Amino acid sequence: MKLLFFCVALCLHLAVVKSQGQCYDGSSRDGVGNMTVVSCDFAMESCMTKIELNHGVTILTRQCLQTKACGSHTANNEQQCYSDDAVSKEVQLCYFCCNDANLCNDFATIPPQPIQPTEEALTPPPATPLP
Repeated sequence: MKLLFFCVALCLHLAVVKSQGQCYDGSSRDGVGNMTVVSCDFAMESCMTKIELNHGVTILTRQCLQTKACGSHTANNEQQCYSDDAVSKEVQLCYFCCNDANLCNDFATIPPQPIQPTEEALTPPPATPLP
């Protein structure tokens, strides 16, 4: 009985350890700072990178974060990160989250804005009548 309990406990432990991802964690200002690799807790399933640009100064913050929290941050990227106003004023606040690979939050510059499909691309072609 003790052996069965031990085996179950070991399997559960290995499942939790295996499911933990790794993210970069820390902050830097203009490339000077401290970034470490951390194993994220089970609830913190995403890696986040926050990039703040303020008149030539770049502040990076990286950490593990809940995916739901990532969504609320990235929802403002259109206005605070990619808008013409933010770019022209040289004040951008950008959040990026990923959970597709370990250490996926390794970039230090703002990636290009994802291309949004046009309405034409979303409209299916007209049906062709069968002979």
